[in-house]
Amino acid sequence: PPLPTARTGMTLAPSALAPHAHALFRGSRLSKPLQVAIAVLLVGALLFWVTDPHEIWLTLNRLDVRWALVAVLIITADRLFMTYKWLGLLAARGHTLSVFEGTALYCNAMLWGMALPTTVGADTVRTLSLRKRGVPLPDAISSILVERAIGFLSAMAMALVALLALRHWLPGYATFWPWFLAGGIFFSAAILVFVLSFSPRAFDMLEKIVPSRWHDLSVMRKLKSLHEAYRSLRTGPGVLLRFTAMTFLQQLIPIPLNWAVARALGIDIPLIVLLGVLPLTLLVSRLPVTVEGIGVFEGAFVALLSQAGVHPAQAVAIALTSRALFIVTLLPWWLMHGIRSGWLRPRIL
Repeated sequence: PPLPTARTGMTLAPSALAPHAHALFRGSRLSKPLQVAIAVLLVGALLFWVTDPHEIWLTLNRLDVRWALVAVLIITADRLFMTYKWLGLLAARGHTLSVFEGTALYCNAMLWGMALPTTVGADTVRTLSLRKRGVPLPDAISSILVERAIGFLSAMAMALVALLALRHWLPGYATFWPWFLAGGIFFSAAILVFVLSFSPRAFDMLEKIVPSRWHDLSVMRKLKSLHEAYRSLRTGPGVLLRFTAMTFLQQLIPIPLNWAVARALGIDIPLIVLLGVLPLTLLVSRLPVTVEGIGVFEGAFVALLSQAGVHPAQAVAIALTSRALFIVTLLPWWLMHGIRSGWLRPRIL
């Protein structure tokens, strides 16, 4: 589908987006139709093979609106906090946006990312929106790259903590030690790669691999400019340290969120169980095989919660309600962004 431009009512085809942003933010090699098909198959298996749709419907009918509103408030706080810490990276490059404008931009990109083709994901939409606000492409991309990298590393760290939390309630915990060891090794390697990514020597070594006749090409100059903007985020006083600390804090937000959703459905799940389940589930859902991890998240969520004695129908109901409330929370921000940008403004105005 065409993407509305930020300041006019015209539309912009996905092919017109920044080509280098396409390459850097390609979330998956699977096509969008294939991702949708896999998601439908996984959700269908959960609904009609693992659980009973009637039992899920009975659970959903018990929804307490008051607790649902608490969940919406938690999601809103999560989006505001996520935007605030990302804006800190942009501020380190000399670009200032208000938290309100940044949150609207962020939520708009997330919703468009669900609908647009795989090569035009949420990060590309965010990059385009920043460019229209005068942020150079290297600054926009570098801030998102650092955000994604630290987000992935913190998710891995939380998953390792979750494996330790499982020992308190999951029988046969010893079988998880090989996973814990493998995860620790991979996590250490990922940290090493992240640290080396800021090294000018590492970039110079990569540049030597490229044939010398390519060094003067425009794409090489742009990549070098991008790496310089990327490295500058490390040199700022405490920029990465503050961002990392806030990212670890944000990784905890899904725990009270899903606890509130469970309470809204009349399901009692101890927080320690969610501490063991959610980090692992969220990490698995990052696998780029379905749209927004639909089906993957729900499957892992059901599998782990069932080990804690939660009925599969209840686990599916929690996951579906969380997704629905998440989209409902993003919609007002998406509408505000559209109205402020002009492409949703009524013609009479």
